[in-house]
Amino acid sequence: MSVLISWPAPHLCLTELERKAASRAVESAFASALENLRVDIGFQDMVEQLYVPMGAWVAQQQSDKNKPLVIGINGAQGAGKSTLFNLLEVTLSEGLGLRVVGFSIDDLYKTRAKRSELAEQVHPLLQTRGVPGTHDVELGIEILDSLLYANDDTVTRIPVFDKSIDDRCPDYVWQEWVGRADIIVLEGWCVGLHHNRMRPCLNQSTRWSEMKTLKESGGVMPMSN
Repeated sequence: MSVLISWPAPHLCLTELERKAASRAVESAFASALENLRVDIGFQDMVEQLYVPMGAWVAQQQSDKNKPLVIGINGAQGAGKSTLFNLLEVTLSEGLGLRVVGFSIDDLYKTRAKRSELAEQVHPLLQTRGVPGTHDVELGIEILDSLLYANDDTVTRIPVFDKSIDDRCPDYVWQEWVGRADIIVLEGWCVGLHHNRMRPCLNQSTRWSEMKTLKESGGVMPMSN
């Protein structure tokens, strides 16, 4: 199976031999999973032509900064954000020897109890996760700051949200990351969206009335002039 896209040649990092060695390490890490699939998905070509060159480019950006590099992965539901992160994580760790930590914006949803409180005090739509205001932004910033400024002994605790119960998991099952990271990845459906670009459609004086109209109209947002 041929690869439809490859990494741009002008942005190739490392030597060809180094990239081949990294590719072998990544392929070895996925060997058992590919054996279970028993189907040719062109994985070797994808690793050699896309994922390792991408990982090498990311590693170069981190090396130039000489500090943890934060990467955001944005995409709609089902676009493959988590799959891309998993491939990038293995490529950077197994292939290039970097320490990679990542988490999802989904894990930053406020607890069910907190959303119920907001639904009573602000607007009923805040009961349902996903709308603006249902993420714990402060917690996300704390996690990123802890990872960015960690020393060798720092323990950063990352929450886990269980959608089957629509609530944040108890803290004893949270992910724990010890020490510094070379690469920090945050993936989510609105990562990188700047609030200034949202201002025309989320004006403070009208946004809740628009959301109320949206709910009462059965999910159809009226067109604005």
